[in-house]
Amino acid sequence: MSENTRAMRQVVHFFDPDHPFALPTGDNSFVHCLIRAVCKADERNRDRLYAAYPAIVWAVQVLQYDLDGYTKVVKAITEEEEAPL
Repeated sequence: MSENTRAMRQVVHFFDPDHPFALPTGDNSFVHCLIRAVCKADERNRDRLYAAYPAIVWAVQVLQYDLDGYTKVVKAITEEEEAPL
């Protein structure tokens, strides 16, 4: 599991802890608080967060604003995890 897929799985867990691709972050962990911050950030600050944490910000935006969000995030996780090293 890469750092990106771990981050995306943690975002999935934030939105749906029972999802089969969910990976717990731990309450009040850095990643949990970061995901909450991304959810609340305005566009300017979200862009700043994206510069440092692109996988987390992308997954949050897709799950928040896209009707097929879970499908897209699961596809991204699957493609990255199945890619040759």
